[in-house]
Amino acid sequence: MSLTSLGDVALTPIGPVTLNAVADAHIDQPDPNTNKGLDALLPILSGVGFNHRALLMFDLSPLAGVPSITSAILSIYYSSEIAGVAGQIVEVDPVTSKDWTELGATWNSRITPTLPWITPGGDFTTALQALAVFPAAAGVFIQFDVTSYVNALLAAGDLSFEMLLKFQVDNQSPTTGAWMIGREFVDPARRPVLVVQP
Repeated sequence: MSLTSLGDVALTPIGPVTLNAVADAHIDQPDPNTNKGLDALLPILSGVGFNHRALLMFDLSPLAGVPSITSAILSIYYSSEIAGVAGQIVEVDPVTSKDWTELGATWNSRITPTLPWITPGGDFTTALQALAVFPAAAGVFIQFDVTSYVNALLAAGDLSFEMLLKFQVDNQSPTTGAWMIGREFVDPARRPVLVVQP
């Protein structure tokens, strides 16, 4: 559903565009050199030396040529609690080293073992990040407003949406954590989605 033209009139997609993740990976500090890109569940945790994060990638090619969008919502399913997440702030941050792969990413490396992150745990920026709060009960989608990030990508001609999911506060004691659903999960209705309104 790309931008098309009719004479001199530009036509943009009408209605929301729903995109599925094309890659994701769970990376964890206690097991820093093991790739877990095929895991169906994405645990995220914050603990002293026990931080777990997740990488997500979406292909924005259906929006090629679209100059800007009005909204973009990233939804990630919160399956179950590991420990003490109610009221905790979780964030998604734009990945800055965008050459990681689903089957190569680990806590230490973008592509194991040949291409390390600049900073272990993934290279990211808090600029254009989006925040959400864990609800009291699991079994719901956690939603992030990533409109500003998608518009920045489109303005730059970058069609690869890549974000890192983590707790806002690392190294918590006691450890807090949750099981999130990844793109390999058996039920497609619970997989991560990015819904864009042009």
